[in-house]
Amino acid sequence: MGFFTKNNDSDAKSQSEFAESEKHLPEVNDLGFVDSSSVDLEDREYYPEYADEYNPAGLAMATAEDKERYRNVRTRPTVAAMLILVCEFAERGSYYGVQGILTNFIMRPLPEGSRTGRVMPGNDGNAGALGLGLKDANALMTDGVSSKPF
Repeated sequence: MGFFTKNNDSDAKSQSEFAESEKHLPEVNDLGFVDSSSVDLEDREYYPEYADEYNPAGLAMATAEDKERYRNVRTRPTVAAMLILVCEFAERGSYYGVQGILTNFIMRPLPEGSRTGRVMPGNDGNAGALGLGLKDANALMTDGVSSKPF
């Protein structure tokens, strides 16, 4: 149990190293922002493709000193997160797989001789049923308002 005592030399050493490293950190104001006047940005390299009106030089690249300070988080996603991901991909796949069929069903009229929307043998028509047109088919598929009531 001597490891947890206050007079442990390694604990004092780690505390002094922590205090020493905190002296070099830029000061953070009440809102949580770093005062940029205390940070020397002249000697940094920049990504110019991220330039805008707030950062005319672009996005500053991290230096070796910055990378030492960054927190390194390595973890695997949980089983629950992976199941949610699989369910979301399945939902998106089923939506995009059915979207064309539903659009045709809403847009095109019922083919001759059919009661179900199926094209009968020997007929060159297109499958459909409601015959509302492209405008209403897109409106219904994108949660819009159709011009024709059902």
